[in-house]
Amino acid sequence: MATMKAIQLHAYGGAGDLHFEDAPRPSVGDGEVLIRVHATTVNPFDTAARAGYMAGWYPYSFPLIPGLDLAGVVVSVGAGVDDFAPGDEVYGRSDPAHLGANAEYASIAAADLALKPASLSFAEAASLPHSALSAWRALVDGANIGAGQKC
Repeated sequence: MATMKAIQLHAYGGAGDLHFEDAPRPSVGDGEVLIRVHATTVNPFDTAARAGYMAGWYPYSFPLIPGLDLAGVVVSVGAGVDDFAPGDEVYGRSDPAHLGANAEYASIAAADLALKPASLSFAEAASLPHSALSAWRALVDGANIGAGQKC
């Protein structure tokens, strides 16, 4: 089995409970894309998941590789993936039920990815998905801001 370096958590806890160690390299399933991660983030969701505050919504198993947001290069694609090809630069947000972005490689659903704009670095692209989705939900879903309106 191929391995990679990853941040892993063996039980809920604080920042001191995160370990940089070898982990199994993920495989790519149907509808998924395997990405060589160039940049990832740590955001409030990641902190809450690490501490166990999300356990009621997401029954994580350990060891757990945390991380929602990532940017990187496509290594391979699973069956049914037509929008991406090896070598594509992408960014996205992994499924909160599975996480996994804080590693050298991550396998996430193609539906959770977009091509990285050439004008953005990998770090800039990785910083966008979760924070942009949070802002969208607050403005569009929460405040009902619509087309043509300003805030």
